[in-house]
Amino acid sequence: MRKTLVELFEKAIVFEYILPNGSINKSSITNDNDYVFSNPAASDFSLLIYNSILDLAFEDYKIDLTKLNDLQIEALEYFIKYDSTNPDNEKYGFLGETILNVLLQCFFNTDVLVARGNFYSPLDNSEPHGFDSHHFIVRNNKIELWCGEAKFYRSYSEAVKKIIQNINRNLSRQYLSNNFIHIVKNKYPLATLNATAKAFIELIQDQPPKSISELIEKYKPKVVYPALVICDELSTHFTIQKMVERIDKELEDNPILNEINATIFFIFIPVNDSSIIKKEVLNWIKIKKTLI
Repeated sequence: MRKTLVELFEKAIVFEYILPNGSINKSSITNDNDYVFSNPAASDFSLLIYNSILDLAFEDYKIDLTKLNDLQIEALEYFIKYDSTNPDNEKYGFLGETILNVLLQCFFNTDVLVARGNFYSPLDNSEPHGFDSHHFIVRNNKIELWCGEAKFYRSYSEAVKKIIQNINRNLSRQYLSNNFIHIVKNKYPLATLNATAKAFIELIQDQPPKSISELIEKYKPKVVYPALVICDELSTHFTIQKMVERIDKELEDNPILNEINATIFFIFIPVNDSSIIKKEVLNWIKIKKTLI
């Protein structure tokens, strides 16, 4: 990741504390810790999203620092769900996915296994399928797969509701298997030279598709599921504890199965006004603002 983007991340997103923290609990399905961040300046948050579209679309080695603006056009045309005939749509998924992608790398020190842009199909013209991040960490020569989800809504309750509605599907053996079938089928070049990560993918590539689920079941790679919630801090009665309580409330109607025994945790980033941030990013796309 280019230095300017890392520096921008450090300005735009500030770590506050880990949950549980004093009287504030973590969610009942978190089997690690939840994390709370803040955004000191909305303009920096907008800049971070805008300048990290490339990093969502492409593996790092494909980003030519002398051609950032040309690559941005290519990314939005072929690798990101964005419709230039509907440029003001604030529901584009990349607006939150860019933050997840950068935050995992800069704060949690993950590496990208396969860029999210590889999962977008212009023919489908819909949000790309699959996890919102395909990252990894190697610890003690064993691979951890960081397969996350990001929601960037005005309402924290709507963001939480969507995450909980999706979580059983996302943490099923079949969904994990389908993600890797997609990677293998399309022969995406890996974003990393890490030998352990490459060995894992090569092991999967040698199997027929029907055996991939069995292979994952046999080797049981550790799966980490970070769920990012970006929402307005000015929402009615907003507090971090209210967000946690909302997660637990949604779980009453959607009990979690977690077939793949994933490590689950939430990342909370309250912002002042999500609509202002999104409109600023979308306007910069329209005017082709120069990237840093």
